Amino acid sequence: MSVLLAEDGALEPGSSLVFWTALTALLAAFVLWRAIRRLAAEPFGIPQQAALPPPAGKDERSEAEKRLAEHQEAVAAYRREAFGPLPKDAQAVPRGRPGAAKKA
Repeated sequence: MSVLLAEDGALEPGSSLVFWTALTALLAAFVLWRAIRRLAAEPFGIPQQAALPPPAGKDERSEAEKRLAEHQEAVAAYRREAFGPLPKDAQAVPRGRPGAAKKA
């Protein structure tokens, strides 16, 4: 294929070949410059976080921790009420389906 292009004179350095080469190089440089700028602003697609959280964030976090503790206490109380105390002995826990030993 290159032999055909060489015979045609398409690969000889002329003004059109220089123009299209320069245009392609400039276009590639522009696209790469924009991509690198975007990656530098947000590496790996992860937005940068503020260095210091706003002061209101501490109040919200403490409030969320209080609500979580209240919720965990309520769930534990419900489980104690619904299921009673759990056996501490592993042998006291029934294994398998009820009545399976009678069928065998």
